[in-house]
Amino acid sequence: MRINRYIIIEKDLKSLCRDHTVALSLMIIWLLLICSAIMTYTSWDKERIGELKAKTNFREQWESLHGNPHDAAHFGTYLFKPVNVLSFFDQGLNDYFGSTYRVEAHKQNELEHIKVADSDTVLRFGPLSFALILQVLVPLLLFYITSSSITGEKESGTWKMLLAQGMKPITIAWQKVWSNYILTLIILLPLCLAFAVMVGLTDNMLLTRFLLLTACYLLYYFIIILVGVIVSARSNNSSNALVVLFMIWLLLFVVLPPVLTTMADKQNPLMSRATFKNNIEQGFLKGLNGHDPYFERGERNIKVLLLKYHVDSLSMLPVDAAGITMQMNEDYQNKVFEYYYGQVRQTLNRQQDFLNKTSVLDPFLAIKRISMTACGTDFYQHDNFYAQARLYRNELIRKLNMELAAHPVKTGSYRASSVFFKSIPDFEYLVPDAERVISWQLLPIISLLIWVFFSAALLHIITKKP
Repeated sequence: MRINRYIIIEKDLKSLCRDHTVALSLMIIWLLLICSAIMTYTSWDKERIGELKAKTNFREQWESLHGNPHDAAHFGTYLFKPVNVLSFFDQGLNDYFGSTYRVEAHKQNELEHIKVADSDTVLRFGPLSFALILQVLVPLLLFYITSSSITGEKESGTWKMLLAQGMKPITIAWQKVWSNYILTLIILLPLCLAFAVMVGLTDNMLLTRFLLLTACYLLYYFIIILVGVIVSARSNNSSNALVVLFMIWLLLFVVLPPVLTTMADKQNPLMSRATFKNNIEQGFLKGLNGHDPYFERGERNIKVLLLKYHVDSLSMLPVDAAGITMQMNEDYQNKVFEYYYGQVRQTLNRQQDFLNKTSVLDPFLAIKRISMTACGTDFYQHDNFYAQARLYRNELIRKLNMELAAHPVKTGSYRASSVFFKSIPDFEYLVPDAERVISWQLLPIISLLIWVFFSAALLHIITKKP
């Protein structure tokens, strides 16, 4: 009489539920996930309220202005990187890149409000979050559970019994894979559904991203379970399998990520902040080509201005020369900044491309990069926000300078009305669509599929013979 092939799944699930160590580990994981979810929502709600209050406050201050437009340009304002609940699911690089942009005349600022100082932690796991638990701790638990999936049957003597009753090794191995995968779904799907409801209630535009993220996590755990069953099938006993899997966990989760990150930095070294700032300062004073210094550009701008209005002196201009020349200087300074920041961005893009390509070596690195991008906390979306913020800043300063230029006065200084300041629109960040997000992390997604294919093929090869 042949045994029901699916009885292995039923038996494994019952055995795992009766295992006190597994039950305790599951309870700890659940507790951590629930606490992390509560902290995620609380942090998001706090940040959202704080951002809304700050934006309202700065807008009210801006609209109440009644003075010189250039003074208003120095007064400036602040732009805030939008927060959403997914950005707290995986905080990614937000804590290291900053979230606040200072708008002011004569200066292009970097993002401020960096929550943590630079440290080696960023090369390892990052701050504790919902994503960290899913990416690092859950795989460790799965490795522990799957370490005895095949060796447990051999040690208890049921392996030969199953073979004698007509089951093939590959069939047994796949039943072990599916039983562990079902357990994983039982553990995680309720929390994923709860998080999906939270995302839908706060911003349903992010649901597509969250569904993509969930699908990638399901692939990720399938890979982890396949690796665990493969090691168990090739081990003599459960202890050896557990040691090997723990070494694999250390390699994939602790050793390889910082090594690859360091390699990316070594192959594409980034200029220092001091060098970057000095290049911008010297580029503005001496010219980008080194032969167009500040005073020569000033004289040329004055000549162009006089020639344009067919007058012989600045006092005869129908516009305010100060506003025009300040905007000319702003345009050149923006040109210098974009030139040198373009070099920095190219270096960072090469680093990101290197990490995307090498993610095929490590599924943890692949899911980490996919997770950050889906949650909007990766380099690409930081750079996207920074680019939009600079465009808004440049247009704002231009409007202020042109308002000053359009109202020349003989004595004193021009004072714009509050109506003018109220007419300046707020900054609106355009969130990248799902297609663009996928394009940024297409290689890591493909790498997960490659891991699934080769792991399944390897499991088939090593269990082909009894």
